[in-house]
Amino acid sequence: MPAKMPERIRFQPFQPTGGIPSLPEIPAGSQGFLRRLSPSGFQWLLAAVLLVSLGVRLLALFGWQDSLYADHLSPDEEVYHRWAVALAAGSPDLPDVPDFTPLYAYVMAGVVAGVSADVFHVRILNILLGVATCALIFLIGRELGGRGVGLAACLIAG
Repeated sequence: MPAKMPERIRFQPFQPTGGIPSLPEIPAGSQGFLRRLSPSGFQWLLAAVLLVSLGVRLLALFGWQDSLYADHLSPDEEVYHRWAVALAAGSPDLPDVPDFTPLYAYVMAGVVAGVSADVFHVRILNILLGVATCALIFLIGRELGGRGVGLAACLIAG
């Protein structure tokens, strides 16, 4: 017959002893700037953050367009651009690009077929997708930590 366990070794649920320092309590009446904003005011603030994000990206693009590097494509851009032009033209001779994923080439081919073969238009699309990513980051941050966290994450991404 097995021996009984002594009483002192039995499982006891964890109960804090007060030795762990805690954060100071915030009085219930104090609210931060974001909590005082109405939902429509917060939407305007979010729109302003997204517009600033768009503006910064556009300023960078137009500033870069005036440099001597604007006419030259990076090696990746060149591969994707050749691939997109071939796709848009319906050419059976597609470049051999085993290390590149095809989705971006198909998106670029849509821009080439719909607008023009100028890489500037693809860069504009990339800027718009970057701002959409900032909005998505806001939504994720809002779900995880509230609208203040979402706005801060959106601002950092922008």
